[in-house]
Order: sequence, then C-alpha cells, then structure tokens
Amino acid sequence: MNQPAPLSDPLADLTPAQRAWVERTWTALDGRGRLLQCECRLLTATAPGDIPELVRRLRDDPPGSVFIGGEIIKGAEGDPSGVRRLTDALAEGLAVPPLVAADLERGAGCGIRGLTELPHQLALGCADDEQLAYDYGKATAIEARQVGITWTFAPVADLLQNWFNPAVMTRALGGDVGRVARLAAAVARGMQDHGLAACAKHFPGDGADFRDQHLVTTVNHLDERSWMQQHGRVFRELAEAGVWTMMSGHIALPWCEPAGGGQRPRPATVSAAQLTTLLRGRLGFRGAVVSDALIMAGIAGWAPPEQAEVEALVAGVDVLLWPEAGWIARMEAAQAAGVLTAARRDQAALRALALKARVLVPAATSPAPADPGAFARTVARQVAERGIATVRNAEGLLPWDARQVRKVLLLASVNPAAKAEDERRYAAVVEALRARGCAVTVLRNPNCLEIPKREAAGERWDAMLALFSLEMHEQKNSARPVGAMAEGLWSLQMARTVRPVVASLGTPFLLHELPGLGTLVNVHSSCAASQRALVAALFGDIPAAGRSPVRHEPDPAAPPPGYLGG
Repeated sequence: MNQPAPLSDPLADLTPAQRAWVERTWTALDGRGRLLQCECRLLTATAPGDIPELVRRLRDDPPGSVFIGGEIIKGAEGDPSGVRRLTDALAEGLAVPPLVAADLERGAGCGIRGLTELPHQLALGCADDEQLAYDYGKATAIEARQVGITWTFAPVADLLQNWFNPAVMTRALGGDVGRVARLAAAVARGMQDHGLAACAKHFPGDGADFRDQHLVTTVNHLDERSWMQQHGRVFRELAEAGVWTMMSGHIALPWCEPAGGGQRPRPATVSAAQLTTLLRGRLGFRGAVVSDALIMAGIAGWAPPEQAEVEALVAGVDVLLWPEAGWIARMEAAQAAGVLTAARRDQAALRALALKARVLVPAATSPAPADPGAFARTVARQVAERGIATVRNAEGLLPWDARQVRKVLLLASVNPAAKAEDERRYAAVVEALRARGCAVTVLRNPNCLEIPKREAAGERWDAMLALFSLEMHEQKNSARPVGAMAEGLWSLQMARTVRPVVASLGTPFLLHELPGLGTLVNVHSSCAASQRALVAALFGDIPAAGRSPVRHEPDPAAPPPGYLGG
C-alpha cells in the first residue's frame, strides 16, 4: 500500500480477508474519499419514496458511516421495515458501503420503534451476571443486524459516582469499578460476536461531575492515581477485551492536560494528550475513536466548528459524529495549511476502514436464535426481574399480601413537562395492578395537600406506591426529583392512613433526598418490562434481591455535590 509504517497499525488485528478488503478499497480512494471515511453523517427519517433521491445525493460525497434511528435523548424512531429498506439501499447504492450506526444503549428498540427495548444498563448492573450481560449485547446485535444496523454507540462504561450527575444515571452499569468493567466487556462481546460493532463511552469517563456535557464541557476531577484505578481501569480492561471502538466525551481531565493561563479545561475530543498519549499509549487501545456528537455544547461552546472539528481529527479522533455542513472543506484547508497532515488523515481513514472490514468481512459470527425478537424479550424480562433491589424494608411492608391489598394509591412523580395523557412511565404498573384485580387511584404530580384532603373526605387505600421516574433530559440538567416532581417527596410524607412504599425507576439515590424513608425499592429502569417486574416484586412473586450497583446511601465523608477537587 506504499504507506508509512505507523499506518499499518490499524490493520494489525485483521484477518487476511479483511486486510485484503481494506487494501482494495484504499487504492480506490483519493484524498477527499479518505477524509469522507472519517464522517458519521446524521440521516433523518426517510419516507420510502425519498430513499432513491437520498442515495443519489450521498453518491456525491459518500460518508464512511451514517447515523439513523432515534437519539438516546429523544426516543425511538422509524419502523423495522423502513429501516431495512434504507440500509439495503445504502449498501447497494454506494461504492463503499457505509457503516450504519445507531444509539442502542438499551436494546435495538430504544433506537428503532417496534424492536425490543431492554431495561436500562443500571438494571443490568444490579443483576451483576456476565452471561446475562453477554445476552444483553447479543439481543441488541441480532435485532440490529436484522434491519441492517452495524454499529452501536454502546455500552456506556461511565462510573456513576456523583448522585447529582444528570447525564449518566440509569444509562451506567453502576459505580463499582470491577463490576462495570466486567459487565461492559461482556456486553461488547455479545454484540461483536453477533456482527454488531460496539463502542465504549464516554472516555475519559462521565459520572464524576455534577454537570451535563450536552450543556457544557464537564470535568472528571480525579487525580492521576484515582483516575487510573477507576475510569482508567475500566477503559483499559475494555481495550484488552477487544472492544472495536471507543467514544471521546466532551470531558476534561485536568491531571492529564492541565488548563493554564486562564484557559478553560480542554475536552478529550480535542486532546491529543488524552486520546493519543493516554488512551492509545498508556491504556493500549487499538481500535477506532469516534467523537461524541459535535453539536453538543460541551464541544460547541468550547470552540467553533472550524476549530473543534480540525483539532479533533488532529488529536486522535478517527470518526467525527455529525460534523457541520462544510466540514470537509475546512479539513482540506487545514491540510493545505499544514495543520492536518496527510499521515494523520490516512491513519484515521484506515482505522475507519478497518472497523468497516470487521463488520462487512466478518471473521466469524455466532449463530442467531431462530426468533431474535423472542430472545430479546426473554432477555428484557430476565434483566428487569433481576435488576430490582430492595434498598430498605424497615417497616416490613413488603411483600404485599394479595388477599389484603385490593385498593392501591399510586403517587406518580414523573416528568411534568410531558402531556397529561403520556403515562408511559407508569402505565405498565397500573396495567399489572389492575390485572391482579386491584383498584388503582392515580395521582400524577399532585399538590402536597392532595392526599390529606382525600383522606379527610373518607378515601382509604390498602397500600400506597410512590413512584419516581425521570430520565436524561426530561428535565434538563437534573435526574433528581425537581420542580413539580419534588412535590412528590413532600406528598408521600403527608399520608396518614397508609404507609408509602417508594419505588424509583430512575435515580437510585432517593435516600440522599429523604434519608428517613422506611421502604424503598430501586428498579433502575423505566421500561415496560421493569414496571411489570416491579409489581411482581411488590407482591413477592419474584425476589427483589439484586445487588445495588451504586452507593445509594449518603456517605458522611463524601465531598458535597459539585465538588471539583483542589
């Protein structure tokens, strides 16, 4: 291939057939074509009749990869048959087929409507079973590949250690270093053994700061020794386990690259010290690095795109996620100015092609079940049932006696910004209770005096369930009960004729909010399977005996929320 020796590194782990495919493809690409391999372009939902025109436009500047389906912060989009038509057209219509990426952190159904949504990773962390984690990755892969998706930005490998963190929460596998490393590696193996490229994120590690990198450049404040023992260990073990890609976060790591002269900390996405010296040099990662979305304020607020995009590629990013229109002209200008070398461009492009070869020319893939959907639904149920932990049962209220609990008061503290008819955060709970013959009174984000008023009017219930559920960006910059949801913390303490059983589908840290809670069950996920499992656990049909994946009680020695060290 007549290239400098360092450029052979991306191909070192490929099979002869994969290497041959890369070499054939490489010789057909000019400089612009090589740059295009470094782009992951966002494709919006496309009607069937629009697909031929979309493919025709893409032929002019064919990206190395495309992103389809719903974003993790917005929910699933499209439908399986439509996605399959699109991915087939892309594979057939472009000379170099693109990788098709999607945000499938909790199963294929969280990106593509109609496929199976798995419980959040925090429930998997609670279950703490490597085989189940492998099956979690496998279930995601077999449904994703059915519709032509070949790359997912998962698993999340962050450590949930700051109970104020608004961006990780139920997306993480927990806060225990060993558990997160083991389970994330198992999820990645399950994906890659079944033809889906995995991506560990967000290097150098989210979950330490109290802020959200969607809104601002965040900071992993740990010192070098602590970071190497915690986040560094997780990413090293994932590199050793052979994860094919890692995602850079818009997260600064001051011990690795101190900010000087009044400058703001440099996020990993544009940091050669973090991506090249640390991730590749010290941790030994050999795969491709993809940036987190370049529209996020954690990078867009740090520098304008004409600076950030170029600096990201120079620093060690191999694939740019959603660069702004005109990015390739800016890269060509950077090359002409000597800022971006041809060697660095080619190294990034080769890593992108090597990743593509692993998927398009697989060494071997494990067989998929005859019914991928049935397998995925079974995994969802198993994770949901084993992902529940009884944190406290001091009053002996659990399990409920089905003969005595016939009338249930459900206090639902959920996203107040959602439409009143949007009950997805508790609909499956209500359905499961009513299926047992229970009469259910639902109070959605009530005023703190609502329950006492009803009690004074003579209403009575056999049991009360106070349910808390808030996911990332439902209330920006918080995963805690805030605003109208916080009223639920007040309301549950105002009941006088019934004692509340509190269940959290979101934050596992409610004891930080109310240390005196007598009964608390952490479900770690809000999906329908987890809601049904909660009801089964309340009545004792299944044990709520998972191992808490985080330190759920306040630590008297811990620094206050938002502490950045120093």
